[in-house]
Amino acid sequence: MPNRRIGSPAAAIALIVGLLVGGIPPAAIAQAPQLAPPPAGMARIWLLRQFQPAGSLATPMIYLNGAPLAASEPGTIFYHDAVPGRYNVSVDSCGTDVNQATVVELAPGNQAELEVQSLSTMAPPDCYDKETFYVRPVQPRFLQLYLPQLRNIGAR
Repeated sequence: MPNRRIGSPAAAIALIVGLLVGGIPPAAIAQAPQLAPPPAGMARIWLLRQFQPAGSLATPMIYLNGAPLAASEPGTIFYHDAVPGRYNVSVDSCGTDVNQATVVELAPGNQAELEVQSLSTMAPPDCYDKETFYVRPVQPRFLQLYLPQLRNIGAR
């Protein structure tokens, strides 16, 4: 049987404990998370970053098509309403790797859910933060585990 990740260990433990004590109804787990839709004629980009106890606390800047948008803070989720179109979403990083940015094509009414991730093993020795940052799409099955653990900081 292949090894499959279901998200952070804390999310998995919280889910199991919730099921055992009856705090999370099974129907709530099966439902996709509901994120507010964008205004009419617009598109919305959601950006999240999980808090990981052993992870970086750095707050690198997130960019849309090279323009600064907002800092990525551990344990938060926020959104940006944008004119429909193609967006290159990237994040500051001391380390350089492949596929660090994500391109999203958004039509009116569409949403993209993206996650800022870090990897300490890819940072060059002269990096202060010792982290390489990435922007990656979030799979809906993981997003529903992450949402209860994130602080929604609204529009940016």
